[in-house]
Amino acid sequence: MAIRPGRPTAQLRRQARARIVAAVSGALRKRLYLGLAVLFGAAVFSATASALPGDPTIDPLSPADGATATGGSAGIEVTFTCPVYRSIDLGTGFAVFGGVKDHGVQFATGPELGTDGRLRQDLVVGRQGPPSTPNTLPSGQCAAALTGAPSSTPGTYYWQVWRLCGGCATGYEVGPTRRFVVTSPAALRLTAAKRAYAGYGFPTTIAATGVPTGTTIQVQRRAGNGWTAAASTSVVAEQASAFVVLPRGVQRIRAVVTLGTETISSPEQSVTVLKPSVWTTTPAAAGRYRGSSTGTESIRFLVAGNGREIRNFSGFVSMTCPGITPGQFTIQIGTALIRRARIAPDGSFVAVASPATNTAIELRGRLVGRRVQKAVVSLSVGTCTGQQSFRARRIGR
Repeated sequence: MAIRPGRPTAQLRRQARARIVAAVSGALRKRLYLGLAVLFGAAVFSATASALPGDPTIDPLSPADGATATGGSAGIEVTFTCPVYRSIDLGTGFAVFGGVKDHGVQFATGPELGTDGRLRQDLVVGRQGPPSTPNTLPSGQCAAALTGAPSSTPGTYYWQVWRLCGGCATGYEVGPTRRFVVTSPAALRLTAAKRAYAGYGFPTTIAATGVPTGTTIQVQRRAGNGWTAAASTSVVAEQASAFVVLPRGVQRIRAVVTLGTETISSPEQSVTVLKPSVWTTTPAAAGRYRGSSTGTESIRFLVAGNGREIRNFSGFVSMTCPGITPGQFTIQIGTALIRRARIAPDGSFVAVASPATNTAIELRGRLVGRRVQKAVVSLSVGTCTGQQSFRARRIGR
């Protein structure tokens, strides 16, 4: 008996739909959506980025468009609606539904869109998908966050929610683009001596709360109606130090750091810079000196120039170096070498040296009579850093 072609029975249609629904899962779903529409020859929905007729739209909830957010390690959270929706509907009673796992969020530095209706990929600095569903949010709402370096870098950022759509020509439905402005939680506090001498360096310390390690901080002095650079330094574990040389007079100084589009300044400090005149040191201080660090008498130098100069400083410094395994460290002993350090009228001395691109040395202390007191030598070589306090005394001419 010849079999005449005709419409599939209701049972065959149900079996076919069941097999298709079982096949649609995970990462294959997006690819299968477009194939299904062609396979069935159904009326494909128009190429629109909005929800299918009758479905809820994607609605950004917080922060408000244009709001200001304080950056930090916790990231910057956004919330939005993420209800169940039809990702594809062939119009014959068969539909594939999407939910939370089919949503994603992108963060970018500009509002421009790509050909798929989403934020342009070369501007994207953060993405999250699927989003989270915290217990603090009602059902049907989700959250995502901008994290990492961008979340702590001041500037204007744009965000947009998307979801997979097999009935859309681009493969996505997208929500409206929203923006927020990130401000830094960073704060600077500069500590400096109240008095210094013209032409002689003096140390400053900077508490750099919320400033990433490696960031450059500049110490500036007031010059007329503006500011000019006096020194620069780098942050390590939210701390920094810089040695500053100022001209004579009452000088106002501050620390400044630029993070993204934001410039942050410390409160100003006043330093009275005096003309060098009467020295507390004398020619009797001249001679060879020796001191101890790392448990040995490794500090050696000369005091010359009638007690006004340190020459040929050499000292061992114990440095901590990060190991190959995260969280582990090794100890290395390095030698700090300073050829010359001028001694100020009050006996204080400060010197810095950088004999190689990855090496930095700092020396400071005070000469009182024939002894050096409250002295510190610091050495960093690559990722290894160390600091030694020491005292020294004259041992001979």
